[in-house]
Amino acid sequence: QEYEKGHKKSHDSSPDPERGISSAGVFGGVIRGLFRPAAKAEFSWTETGALGDGTVQVFKYRVAKENSNLSLRAGPMQVIFVGYHGMVYIDSATHGVRRITQIADEVPKRYPIHEALLSADYDYASISGQQYLLPIGAQIILRKGSSKNKLELNQIRFRDFHRFRSTSRILSSTPASAH
Repeated sequence: QEYEKGHKKSHDSSPDPERGISSAGVFGGVIRGLFRPAAKAEFSWTETGALGDGTVQVFKYRVAKENSNLSLRAGPMQVIFVGYHGMVYIDSATHGVRRITQIADEVPKRYPIHEALLSADYDYASISGQQYLLPIGAQIILRKGSSKNKLELNQIRFRDFHRFRSTSRILSSTPASAH
C-alpha cells in the first residue's frame, strides 16, 4: 500500500525520474491495511446510500500515523509513513466492500508530495457462472511540486475477468523397466 512518485514505468523509455506515479497493493493492500488489528481504525457510520444498482452503508474512518502502514515515496530515500482517513462503502446485502477512499493525513509541509488521495472500487463479476466481488478500478491523485498546483492522476481499470484451470498427473518416480 504505497503511493510512489518518480518511479519509471516499464514502458517508458524516458530517463526523467519526475515522470509518472505508480502504486503497489492498491486493491488488497488498502482493505488489508485498514482492517488489520494493528491499524486500530476508528469507524463511524455516516449514512445509507446507493452505489451502482445496490444499497450501501457508508462509514467514515481514521487511522493514526503511529498505527499506519501507508507510505508516500517521493524518491528512493524520501519515504515517509502518514496517517489517513476516508470512507468505506459496504454492500447492504452481502456486506462486501464496494468502495474505499483513502486520504493521507499529517504530510510534512516541506515534503515533495503535499496530498495523496486514493479511491478503489469493487463490483461483482461473473466468472464461469459464479459471482465474485473483485476490484474493478482505482484512482490515485497526488498534489506535488514547489507550487503545490501540480496534480498527477493514476487510473487503474480491470475488466474481462477469466478463470484459469489446469490439470496435472503425478507419475511414479520409479524408473520404467528396461525390458
